[in-house]
Amino acid sequence: MTNFKQLPYLAQIAIVTVVIVLVAAVIYWFALVPIDKKNQADEQILKAKKAEVAILEPFERNLPKLIAESEELQAKMVAQNKVVPENKEIPSLITVVEKESIAAGIHVRRYTPKATTKKEYYTAVPVEIDVDGPFFSVLEFYTRLQNLERIVSVGHLTMGSLKGNGKSGIKSSYKWRPDETVAANCVLTTYYSNPKPAAPPPGAKPPAPAKRKRR
Repeated sequence: MTNFKQLPYLAQIAIVTVVIVLVAAVIYWFALVPIDKKNQADEQILKAKKAEVAILEPFERNLPKLIAESEELQAKMVAQNKVVPENKEIPSLITVVEKESIAAGIHVRRYTPKATTKKEYYTAVPVEIDVDGPFFSVLEFYTRLQNLERIVSVGHLTMGSLKGNGKSGIKSSYKWRPDETVAANCVLTTYYSNPKPAAPPPGAKPPAPAKRKRR
């Protein structure tokens, strides 16, 4: 067998060149090509991330504004809940009325709950009360009720003097103080927002429409 060194010089160069090319080809296909493919894949991912960032950039610039709007909306919801609470407990109304009556300097003699009225979005809860005190104090009491954050309407108001059998609408007799000059009877009505109906579970069928009765 001919030794490599015995081959002509040009043949040696050719063989070395072929070996180098083969080694380079192996390195290219098995080392450089996978790296290049990975770099291309990473570049595509980077482009996709840059596109996502470009979409989110306007939101990022408006983030303080969005946070402020969210806080404002939350504050409005809290204020609305004060005006029309979700809690239907009458004692909370009585607490408010007692506080205002003490501030005005009058007496609330009686609380009698009436039948509630349920509407589409709210429920009206009326309470009949008897009050008495100095004339201007009673007026201040009703003024305070009108200025409450919570909606409390006054209806069926009757007022009369404690002297001379004035028509106050109060059926019971109480022990009046010397400075009390008038008594009044009215119906206070407060309002509560109706709870939202619970969302149906996923996959639940919608209720069938009600059938109309034949006349």
